[in-house]
Amino acid sequence: MTAIKYKNIYIIGMGVSGISAAKALSELGHNIYIYDDNKKFSDISENLSNCEFIHYDNIKWDALDYLVLSPGIPTKLPKAHPAIKYAVKHKVKITIDIELFLNLVPKANIIAITGTNGKSTTTALINHIFKHNGYDAFMGGNIGEAVFKLPIKNNKKTYYILELSSFQLELIDKARFNAAILLNLSEDHLDRHGNMSNYLEAKLKIFANQKENDLSLINKDLSDNKLIKSLANQISFFSANNLDIPSDINIAKFGSNENLISAIEVAKFYNITHLIINEALKTYKSLPHRLEYLGEINNAVIYNDSKATNAESTKNALVKFSNICLILGGVAKSSGIKSLKNHLKNVSSIFLIGEAKNEFAKELDQFNYQNYHKASSLDEAFKKALNFAKNSSEKVTILLSPACASFDMWQNFVERGNNFKKLFKEHKDGETL
Repeated sequence: MTAIKYKNIYIIGMGVSGISAAKALSELGHNIYIYDDNKKFSDISENLSNCEFIHYDNIKWDALDYLVLSPGIPTKLPKAHPAIKYAVKHKVKITIDIELFLNLVPKANIIAITGTNGKSTTTALINHIFKHNGYDAFMGGNIGEAVFKLPIKNNKKTYYILELSSFQLELIDKARFNAAILLNLSEDHLDRHGNMSNYLEAKLKIFANQKENDLSLINKDLSDNKLIKSLANQISFFSANNLDIPSDINIAKFGSNENLISAIEVAKFYNITHLIINEALKTYKSLPHRLEYLGEINNAVIYNDSKATNAESTKNALVKFSNICLILGGVAKSSGIKSLKNHLKNVSSIFLIGEAKNEFAKELDQFNYQNYHKASSLDEAFKKALNFAKNSSEKVTILLSPACASFDMWQNFVERGNNFKKLFKEHKDGETL
Protein backbone atom coordinates (compact mmCIF):
# COMPACT_ATOMS: atom_id res chain seq x y z
CA MET A 1 0.00 0.00 0.00
CA THR A 2 1.32 3.42 -0.93
CA ALA A 3 1.60 5.68 2.10
CA ILE A 4 0.18 9.18 2.08
CA LYS A 5 3.23 11.40 2.25
CA TYR A 6 1.86 13.89 4.75
CA LYS A 7 0.93 13.04 8.32
CA ASN A 8 -1.01 15.91 9.88
CA ILE A 9 -4.53 16.08 8.44
CA TYR A 10 -7.37 18.41 9.45
CA ILE A 11 -10.84 17.29 8.36
CA ILE A 12 -13.77 19.72 8.48
CA GLY A 13 -17.28 18.34 8.12
CA MET A 14 -18.28 15.26 10.09
CA GLY A 15 -20.81 13.81 7.69
CA VAL A 16 -20.44 10.33 6.23
CA SER A 17 -17.38 11.15 4.12
CA GLY A 18 -15.62 13.15 6.84
CA ILE A 19 -16.15 10.56 9.57
CA SER A 20 -15.08 7.63 7.40
CA ALA A 21 -11.95 9.50 6.25
CA ALA A 22 -11.03 10.43 9.82
CA LYS A 23 -11.49 6.87 11.04
CA ALA A 24 -9.57 5.21 8.18
CA LEU A 25 -6.69 7.69 8.12
CA SER A 26 -6.21 7.58 11.89
CA GLU A 27 -6.12 3.76 11.69
CA LEU A 28 -3.38 4.12 9.07
CA GLY A 29 -1.29 6.04 11.59
CA HIS A 30 -1.86 9.65 10.61
CA ASN A 31 -2.47 12.49 13.07
CA ILE A 32 -6.07 13.46 12.50
CA TYR A 33 -7.77 16.63 13.68
CA ILE A 34 -11.48 17.13 13.07
CA TYR A 35 -14.17 19.78 13.31
CA ASP A 36 -17.79 20.37 12.38
CA ASP A 37 -19.57 23.71 12.56
CA ASN A 38 -22.85 22.07 13.52
CA LYS A 39 -21.76 19.22 15.79
CA LYS A 40 -20.03 18.65 19.09
CA PHE A 41 -17.56 15.80 19.47
CA SER A 42 -20.15 14.02 21.64
CA ASP A 43 -22.62 14.12 18.71
CA ILE A 44 -20.42 11.81 16.64
CA SER A 45 -21.46 8.24 17.35
CA GLU A 46 -18.48 6.56 15.65
CA ASN A 47 -15.35 5.86 17.70
CA LEU A 48 -12.94 8.64 16.79
CA SER A 49 -11.02 8.62 20.05
CA ASN A 50 -7.71 8.87 18.16
CA CYS A 51 -8.80 12.15 16.57
CA GLU A 52 -8.65 15.57 18.17
CA PHE A 53 -11.76 17.76 17.84
CA ILE A 54 -10.51 21.33 17.51
CA HIS A 55 -11.83 24.65 16.19
CA TYR A 56 -10.05 26.15 13.17
CA ASP A 57 -9.21 29.29 15.18
CA ASN A 58 -7.25 27.20 17.67
CA ILE A 59 -5.39 24.64 15.57
CA LYS A 60 -1.67 25.07 14.77
CA TRP A 61 -1.92 25.65 11.03
CA ASP A 62 1.84 25.66 10.49
CA ALA A 63 1.94 22.02 11.57
CA LEU A 64 -0.72 20.84 9.12
CA ASP A 65 -0.17 19.22 5.76
CA TYR A 66 -3.75 18.77 4.53
CA LEU A 67 -7.08 20.47 5.04
CA VAL A 68 -9.75 18.00 3.94
CA LEU A 69 -13.17 19.53 3.25
CA SER A 70 -16.39 17.58 3.06
CA PRO A 71 -18.25 18.21 -0.23
CA GLY A 72 -20.96 20.35 1.37
CA ILE A 73 -18.50 22.95 2.61
CA PRO A 74 -18.24 25.93 0.21
CA THR A 75 -14.81 26.93 -1.04
CA LYS A 76 -15.87 30.23 -2.63
CA LEU A 77 -19.62 30.75 -2.88
CA PRO A 78 -21.99 31.63 -1.36
CA LYS A 79 -19.30 32.30 1.24
CA ALA A 80 -15.99 30.50 1.65
CA HIS A 81 -15.52 28.63 4.89
CA PRO A 82 -13.24 30.62 7.29
CA ALA A 83 -10.76 27.72 7.49
CA ILE A 84 -9.86 28.22 3.83
CA LYS A 85 -8.28 31.62 4.53
CA TYR A 86 -6.09 30.04 7.22
CA ALA A 87 -5.08 27.20 4.90
CA VAL A 88 -4.10 29.58 2.10
CA LYS A 89 -2.15 31.82 4.48
CA HIS A 90 -0.19 28.89 5.91
CA LYS A 91 0.19 27.07 2.57
CA VAL A 92 -1.77 24.02 3.70
CA LYS A 93 -2.96 21.83 0.84
CA ILE A 94 -6.78 21.94 0.52
CA THR A 95 -8.19 18.67 -0.73
CA ILE A 96 -11.00 16.13 -0.47
CA ASP A 97 -11.30 12.52 0.71
CA ILE A 98 -11.35 11.22 -2.90
CA GLU A 99 -7.82 12.49 -3.55
CA LEU A 100 -6.38 10.97 -0.39
CA PHE A 101 -8.07 7.65 -1.02
CA LEU A 102 -6.75 7.41 -4.57
CA ASN A 103 -3.22 8.05 -3.25
CA LEU A 104 -3.55 4.67 -1.54
CA VAL A 105 -4.58 2.69 -4.63
CA PRO A 106 -2.42 3.88 -7.58
CA LYS A 107 -2.47 0.44 -9.24
CA ALA A 108 -6.25 0.06 -9.21
CA ASN A 109 -8.55 1.00 -12.10
CA ILE A 110 -10.46 4.17 -11.30
CA ILE A 111 -13.65 4.95 -13.21
CA ALA A 112 -15.35 8.29 -12.57
CA ILE A 113 -18.77 9.55 -13.64
CA THR A 114 -20.11 13.09 -13.48
CA GLY A 115 -22.88 15.18 -15.05
CA THR A 116 -25.92 17.11 -13.91
CA ASN A 117 -28.26 14.15 -14.28
CA GLY A 118 -27.89 10.38 -14.45
CA LYS A 119 -24.65 10.01 -12.45
CA SER A 120 -26.02 7.55 -9.94
CA THR A 121 -27.76 5.33 -12.49
CA THR A 122 -24.68 5.21 -14.74
CA THR A 123 -22.38 4.46 -11.81
CA ALA A 124 -24.65 1.70 -10.52
CA LEU A 125 -25.05 0.24 -14.02
CA ILE A 126 -21.29 0.11 -14.66
CA ASN A 127 -20.80 -1.52 -11.28
CA HIS A 128 -23.52 -4.08 -12.08
CA ILE A 129 -21.98 -4.96 -15.44
CA PHE A 130 -18.49 -5.29 -13.95
CA LYS A 131 -19.69 -7.51 -11.12
CA HIS A 132 -21.69 -9.63 -13.59
CA ASN A 133 -18.44 -10.16 -15.48
CA GLY A 134 -16.72 -11.31 -12.28
CA TYR A 135 -14.59 -8.20 -11.79
CA ASP A 136 -13.59 -7.10 -8.29
CA ALA A 137 -15.59 -3.87 -8.42
CA PHE A 138 -16.54 -1.35 -5.73
CA MET A 139 -18.95 1.58 -6.04
CA GLY A 140 -18.80 4.79 -4.02
CA GLY A 141 -18.20 8.51 -3.91
CA ASN A 142 -21.41 10.48 -4.24
CA ILE A 143 -23.43 7.24 -4.28
CA GLY A 144 -23.57 4.40 -1.80
CA GLU A 145 -20.43 4.33 0.35
CA ALA A 146 -18.01 7.17 0.99
CA VAL A 147 -14.66 6.18 -0.52
CA PHE A 148 -12.98 5.51 2.81
CA LYS A 149 -15.68 2.95 3.61
CA LEU A 150 -14.55 0.91 0.59
CA PRO A 151 -11.87 -1.78 0.86
CA ILE A 152 -8.38 -0.45 0.14
CA LYS A 153 -7.03 -2.80 -2.54
CA ASN A 154 -4.03 -1.58 -4.50
CA ASN A 155 -3.85 -3.95 -7.46
CA LYS A 156 -4.62 -3.97 -11.19
CA LYS A 157 -7.55 -6.35 -10.79
CA THR A 158 -9.56 -3.96 -8.62
CA TYR A 159 -12.06 -1.46 -10.07
CA TYR A 160 -13.36 1.57 -8.17
CA ILE A 161 -16.43 3.07 -9.82
CA LEU A 162 -17.02 6.56 -8.44
CA GLU A 163 -19.86 9.00 -8.86
CA LEU A 164 -18.41 12.49 -8.47
CA SER A 165 -20.28 15.75 -8.01
CA SER A 166 -18.98 19.17 -8.99
CA PHE A 167 -18.45 19.86 -5.27
CA GLN A 168 -16.05 16.92 -5.10
CA LEU A 169 -14.33 17.60 -8.42
CA GLU A 170 -13.54 21.25 -7.72
CA LEU A 171 -10.98 20.14 -5.12
CA ILE A 172 -9.35 17.45 -7.26
CA ASP A 173 -5.69 18.20 -7.97
CA LYS A 174 -3.62 15.20 -9.05
CA ALA A 175 -6.12 12.35 -8.98
CA ARG A 176 -6.16 10.42 -12.24
CA PHE A 177 -9.21 8.58 -13.56
CA ASN A 178 -8.53 5.76 -16.00
CA ALA A 179 -12.01 6.16 -17.45
CA ALA A 180 -14.02 9.36 -17.05
CA ILE A 181 -17.50 10.35 -18.25
CA LEU A 182 -19.30 13.68 -18.50
CA LEU A 183 -22.89 12.66 -19.14
CA ASN A 184 -24.57 16.03 -19.63
CA LEU A 185 -24.70 19.56 -18.31
CA SER A 186 -27.60 21.81 -17.39
CA GLU A 187 -28.09 24.67 -14.97
CA ASP A 188 -27.61 23.52 -11.39
CA HIS A 189 -25.73 24.46 -8.20
CA LEU A 190 -25.15 28.02 -9.38
CA ASP A 191 -25.41 29.20 -5.77
CA ARG A 192 -22.16 27.31 -5.20
CA HIS A 193 -20.36 27.90 -8.52
CA GLY A 194 -21.63 31.36 -9.47
CA ASN A 195 -22.16 30.72 -13.19
CA MET A 196 -22.31 27.91 -15.76
CA SER A 197 -18.70 28.43 -16.83
CA ASN A 198 -17.41 27.76 -13.30
CA TYR A 199 -19.77 24.80 -12.98
CA LEU A 200 -18.44 23.27 -16.20
CA GLU A 201 -14.82 23.94 -15.20
CA ALA A 202 -15.40 21.94 -12.02
CA LYS A 203 -16.92 19.09 -14.01
CA LEU A 204 -14.07 19.05 -16.53
CA LYS A 205 -11.50 18.44 -13.80
CA ILE A 206 -12.51 14.80 -14.15
CA PHE A 207 -10.31 14.71 -17.31
CA ALA A 208 -7.44 16.89 -16.06
CA ASN A 209 -4.85 14.22 -15.23
CA GLN A 210 -5.70 11.53 -17.73
CA LYS A 211 -3.08 9.89 -19.96
CA GLU A 212 -3.19 8.97 -23.62
CA ASN A 213 -4.50 5.44 -23.09
CA ASP A 214 -7.27 6.45 -20.69
CA LEU A 215 -10.92 6.71 -21.71
CA SER A 216 -12.46 10.20 -21.85
CA LEU A 217 -16.16 10.34 -22.77
CA ILE A 218 -18.31 13.44 -23.22
CA ASN A 219 -21.86 13.66 -24.50
CA LYS A 220 -21.85 14.84 -28.12
CA ASP A 221 -24.60 17.33 -27.26
CA LEU A 222 -21.89 19.37 -25.48
CA SER A 223 -19.42 19.36 -28.39
CA ASP A 224 -20.08 22.99 -29.36
CA ASN A 225 -19.07 24.34 -25.96
CA LYS A 226 -15.85 26.39 -26.14
CA LEU A 227 -14.27 24.83 -23.07
CA ILE A 228 -15.04 21.34 -24.33
CA LYS A 229 -13.76 22.18 -27.83
CA SER A 230 -10.40 22.98 -26.26
CA LEU A 231 -10.22 19.33 -25.12
CA ALA A 232 -11.15 17.91 -28.52
CA ASN A 233 -7.83 16.17 -29.07
CA GLN A 234 -7.99 14.15 -25.85
CA ILE A 235 -11.64 13.15 -25.57
CA SER A 236 -14.20 10.99 -27.36
CA PHE A 237 -17.81 11.95 -27.86
CA PHE A 238 -20.70 9.57 -27.42
CA SER A 239 -24.17 10.04 -28.87
CA ALA A 240 -27.38 9.14 -27.07
CA ASN A 241 -28.81 8.14 -30.46
CA ASN A 242 -26.38 5.26 -31.07
CA LEU A 243 -28.24 2.65 -29.07
CA ASP A 244 -27.97 -0.99 -30.11
CA ILE A 245 -29.32 -3.43 -27.52
CA PRO A 246 -31.77 -6.36 -27.66
CA SER A 247 -35.41 -5.30 -27.98
CA ASP A 248 -36.48 -7.27 -24.90
CA ILE A 249 -34.53 -4.97 -22.55
CA ASN A 250 -36.63 -2.29 -20.85
CA ILE A 251 -34.63 0.89 -21.42
CA ALA A 252 -36.83 3.01 -19.08
CA LYS A 253 -35.01 1.58 -16.06
CA PHE A 254 -31.75 3.19 -17.22
CA GLY A 255 -33.17 6.72 -17.02
CA SER A 256 -31.76 7.91 -20.33
CA ASN A 257 -29.98 6.58 -23.40
CA GLU A 258 -26.86 8.53 -22.46
CA ASN A 259 -26.63 6.64 -19.15
CA LEU A 260 -26.91 3.33 -20.97
CA ILE A 261 -24.57 4.10 -23.88
CA SER A 262 -21.80 5.55 -21.70
CA ALA A 263 -21.93 2.54 -19.37
CA ILE A 264 -21.66 0.19 -22.35
CA GLU A 265 -18.68 2.15 -23.72
CA VAL A 266 -16.84 1.83 -20.40
CA ALA A 267 -17.57 -1.90 -20.25
CA LYS A 268 -16.23 -2.38 -23.79
CA PHE A 269 -13.12 -0.35 -22.88
CA TYR A 270 -12.43 -2.91 -20.16
CA ASN A 271 -12.92 -5.83 -22.56
CA ILE A 272 -16.33 -6.99 -21.40
CA THR A 273 -18.14 -8.78 -24.23
CA HIS A 274 -21.48 -7.80 -25.75
CA LEU A 275 -22.95 -11.08 -24.48
CA ILE A 276 -22.01 -10.32 -20.86
CA ILE A 277 -23.13 -6.69 -21.20
CA ASN A 278 -26.57 -7.69 -22.51
CA GLU A 279 -26.97 -10.30 -19.78
CA ALA A 280 -26.17 -7.66 -17.17
CA LEU A 281 -28.57 -5.14 -18.72
CA LYS A 282 -31.43 -7.63 -18.40
CA THR A 283 -30.79 -8.22 -14.70
CA TYR A 284 -30.13 -4.60 -13.74
CA LYS A 285 -32.75 -3.05 -11.46
CA SER A 286 -33.29 0.70 -11.37
CA LEU A 287 -32.18 2.63 -8.31
CA PRO A 288 -34.79 3.86 -5.83
CA HIS A 289 -36.39 7.19 -6.78
CA ARG A 290 -34.98 7.16 -10.31
CA LEU A 291 -37.77 6.17 -12.69
CA GLU A 292 -38.56 3.50 -10.14
CA TYR A 293 -41.45 1.29 -11.20
CA LEU A 294 -43.85 0.90 -8.28
CA GLY A 295 -46.67 -1.09 -9.85
CA GLU A 296 -50.21 -0.63 -11.10
CA ILE A 297 -53.46 0.56 -9.56
CA ASN A 298 -56.45 -0.13 -11.76
CA ASN A 299 -55.77 1.74 -15.01
CA ALA A 300 -52.59 3.49 -13.82
CA VAL A 301 -48.91 2.51 -13.99
CA ILE A 302 -46.96 4.33 -11.27
CA TYR A 303 -43.35 5.54 -11.43
CA ASN A 304 -41.34 7.30 -8.72
CA ASP A 305 -38.76 9.70 -10.17
CA SER A 306 -38.27 11.84 -7.06
CA LYS A 307 -34.56 12.21 -7.88
CA ALA A 308 -35.55 14.47 -10.80
CA THR A 309 -34.63 17.71 -9.06
CA ASN A 310 -34.33 19.80 -12.23
CA ALA A 311 -36.24 20.15 -15.48
CA GLU A 312 -33.61 18.41 -17.62
CA SER A 313 -34.02 15.25 -15.58
CA THR A 314 -37.80 15.44 -15.87
CA LYS A 315 -37.48 15.97 -19.62
CA ASN A 316 -35.57 12.70 -19.89
CA ALA A 317 -38.40 10.92 -18.09
CA LEU A 318 -41.17 12.36 -20.28
CA VAL A 319 -39.85 10.77 -23.47
CA LYS A 320 -40.14 7.31 -21.95
CA PHE A 321 -43.93 7.17 -21.59
CA SER A 322 -47.25 8.18 -23.11
CA ASN A 323 -50.53 9.42 -21.60
CA ILE A 324 -48.68 10.81 -18.58
CA CYS A 325 -50.16 12.30 -15.44
CA LEU A 326 -47.19 14.34 -14.25
CA ILE A 327 -46.74 15.46 -10.64
CA LEU A 328 -44.51 18.52 -10.70
CA GLY A 329 -43.27 21.01 -8.13
CA GLY A 330 -41.26 21.78 -5.02
CA VAL A 331 -38.47 24.33 -4.74
CA ALA A 332 -37.78 25.48 -8.30
CA LYS A 333 -34.33 25.88 -9.81
CA SER A 334 -33.56 29.29 -11.33
CA SER A 335 -34.29 28.06 -14.85
CA GLY A 336 -37.76 26.85 -13.88
CA ILE A 337 -39.33 24.43 -16.36
CA LYS A 338 -38.45 26.24 -19.60
CA SER A 339 -36.78 23.13 -21.02
CA LEU A 340 -40.07 21.19 -20.76
CA LYS A 341 -41.88 23.48 -23.20
CA ASN A 342 -41.45 21.25 -26.25
CA HIS A 343 -41.70 17.95 -24.38
CA LEU A 344 -45.28 17.94 -23.10
CA LYS A 345 -46.93 16.15 -26.02
CA ASN A 346 -47.03 12.90 -24.02
CA VAL A 347 -48.43 14.63 -20.93
CA SER A 348 -52.21 14.43 -20.57
CA SER A 349 -52.43 16.23 -17.24
CA ILE A 350 -50.12 17.97 -14.76
CA PHE A 351 -50.65 18.26 -11.02
CA LEU A 352 -48.65 21.08 -9.40
CA ILE A 353 -47.46 20.96 -5.80
CA GLY A 354 -45.20 22.85 -3.43
CA GLU A 355 -43.60 26.25 -3.40
CA ALA A 356 -43.24 26.40 -7.19
CA LYS A 357 -46.83 25.60 -8.15
CA ASN A 358 -47.90 29.19 -8.89
CA GLU A 359 -44.68 29.95 -10.77
CA PHE A 360 -45.05 26.77 -12.82
CA ALA A 361 -48.69 27.54 -13.54
CA LYS A 362 -47.59 30.85 -15.11
CA GLU A 363 -44.95 29.07 -17.19
CA LEU A 364 -47.47 26.49 -18.38
CA ASP A 365 -49.82 29.31 -19.38
CA GLN A 366 -46.97 30.78 -21.45
CA PHE A 367 -46.54 27.36 -23.09
CA ASN A 368 -50.30 27.37 -23.89
CA TYR A 369 -50.59 24.18 -21.83
CA GLN A 370 -53.92 24.36 -20.02
CA ASN A 371 -54.56 20.94 -18.51
CA TYR A 372 -52.89 21.54 -15.18
CA HIS A 373 -54.27 21.49 -11.64
CA LYS A 374 -52.89 22.79 -8.36
CA ALA A 375 -52.80 20.55 -5.30
CA SER A 376 -52.12 21.38 -1.67
CA SER A 377 -50.02 18.27 -1.08
CA LEU A 378 -48.46 15.25 -2.76
CA ASP A 379 -51.28 13.16 -1.30
CA GLU A 380 -53.92 15.33 -2.99
CA ALA A 381 -52.01 15.35 -6.29
CA PHE A 382 -51.73 11.56 -6.28
CA LYS A 383 -55.44 11.15 -5.52
CA LYS A 384 -56.32 13.50 -8.39
CA ALA A 385 -53.99 11.64 -10.74
CA LEU A 386 -55.57 8.30 -9.78
CA ASN A 387 -58.99 9.79 -10.39
CA PHE A 388 -57.87 11.01 -13.82
CA ALA A 389 -56.62 7.51 -14.64
CA LYS A 390 -59.86 5.95 -13.42
CA ASN A 391 -61.81 8.01 -15.96
CA SER A 392 -59.38 7.44 -18.84
CA SER A 393 -60.17 4.94 -21.60
CA GLU A 394 -56.43 4.24 -22.02
CA LYS A 395 -53.68 3.12 -19.67
CA VAL A 396 -52.22 6.10 -17.78
CA THR A 397 -48.68 6.58 -16.47
CA ILE A 398 -48.65 8.48 -13.17
CA LEU A 399 -45.17 9.96 -12.90
CA LEU A 400 -43.71 11.80 -9.93
CA SER A 401 -40.88 13.72 -11.59
CA PRO A 402 -40.89 17.07 -9.77
CA ALA A 403 -38.17 19.05 -11.63
CA CYS A 404 -37.54 20.65 -8.23
CA ALA A 405 -35.67 20.32 -4.99
CA SER A 406 -37.71 18.92 -2.12
CA PHE A 407 -36.83 21.23 0.75
CA ASP A 408 -40.20 22.98 1.01
CA MET A 409 -41.88 19.81 2.32
CA TRP A 410 -39.18 17.19 2.90
CA GLN A 411 -35.57 16.82 4.01
CA ASN A 412 -34.45 15.47 0.64
CA PHE A 413 -35.59 13.67 -2.51
CA VAL A 414 -35.36 10.31 -0.70
CA GLU A 415 -37.93 11.35 1.90
CA ARG A 416 -40.16 12.74 -0.87
CA GLY A 417 -39.86 9.52 -2.86
CA ASN A 418 -40.51 7.35 0.17
CA ASN A 419 -43.62 9.38 0.94
CA PHE A 420 -44.84 8.79 -2.62
CA LYS A 421 -44.15 5.05 -2.30
CA LYS A 422 -46.11 5.02 0.96
CA LEU A 423 -49.06 6.70 -0.78
CA PHE A 424 -48.86 4.13 -3.57
CA LYS A 425 -48.89 1.26 -1.07
CA GLU A 426 -51.86 2.70 0.82
CA HIS A 427 -53.93 2.99 -2.33
CA LYS A 428 -52.69 -0.34 -3.71
CA ASP A 429 -53.80 -2.01 -0.50
CA GLY A 430 -57.31 -0.81 -1.14
CA GLU A 431 -57.78 2.60 0.44
CA THR A 432 -60.57 4.61 -1.20
CA LEU A 433 -59.79 7.60 -3.37
